[in-house]
Amino acid sequence: MTAPISIFVFSFNRGIFLENCLSSIELCASDLPVTIIDDGSTDPDTIKTLSRLSQKYEVILPKAKESEAKTGGLYANMNHALKMAHSNGISRALFIQDDMQFVRKITHEDFNVINRFFQLNENCIQFQTCFRRLDVKRKLETSCYTDKSNSALLIKDDMQKGKDNFSATGVFDVDRSLNLLGSFVVGEGANSSLCRERGIKKPYSLFPFMNWLPYPTSHRGKVRKLSHRLIEYLGGSGFHPITYMSDAEIDYLFSRDPLSIPLAEEWLFSKSSPRHDLWSTAGGEYNLVARGSIAGRFFVFIKSLVQLKKGKTNE
Repeated sequence: MTAPISIFVFSFNRGIFLENCLSSIELCASDLPVTIIDDGSTDPDTIKTLSRLSQKYEVILPKAKESEAKTGGLYANMNHALKMAHSNGISRALFIQDDMQFVRKITHEDFNVINRFFQLNENCIQFQTCFRRLDVKRKLETSCYTDKSNSALLIKDDMQKGKDNFSATGVFDVDRSLNLLGSFVVGEGANSSLCRERGIKKPYSLFPFMNWLPYPTSHRGKVRKLSHRLIEYLGGSGFHPITYMSDAEIDYLFSRDPLSIPLAEEWLFSKSSPRHDLWSTAGGEYNLVARGSIAGRFFVFIKSLVQLKKGKTNE
């Protein structure tokens, strides 16, 4: 019997994060096949981790031709995964990155929710399965509506902008992605624009089961410059795994009022996170700003001055 979903894990130079991601999959979704696609890691510890994991999982190191200053060869690797899934007759593929993890066990109801969603929403190629952050709560409350399957939030057509129509993670319908989008381009914003032009929407699951770790270390263009490392140090960046949800919490997730938006800060907990009431998941300066420190406020002030100066220059 073919697995209902195949998992593709995208990694680069974060061995401890990758191990945590795989451990969460083993605990929460052990029946699903897993493929690791690495973006050419050079860190010795990560290389050792990949070597060890290759004894249990398929590890692929494609030579990505496309690259972006922030994400390296991620989108080329996602295209590789999509084509691989199609060639192997896989109908649904879950894309997850190394600084993410499953936070609860997957149930049969999760598969039912995903199947029901795709059956009733033909203009969607993916199902975003992460919790939302507190800083977007107001936007979701004012711009979203519940889809026909009552399992996800969709942003109203006239309020879609920026990255509202696409995410690099979540469950993708393989054939539909290839038919409606063709292939991913470089950049989440660029993919979102393409999706918006073609009437493709991005749903936010009302019953999420995975998430980004809070305040992670990150790369920009596959490097970590001294300035970037300093900003992340001040922002409390590090390895902050999330505590798994209890059975009682999972039961409540499915039995609660579905119109209640599942926010990471309200549902999830990380013992070592530098702040729990407001999470940053993007790394870099975002971690610094989210902590609300004097350094963070100073950074926002300087960044605002720079943007203001650029605006005057472009006038």
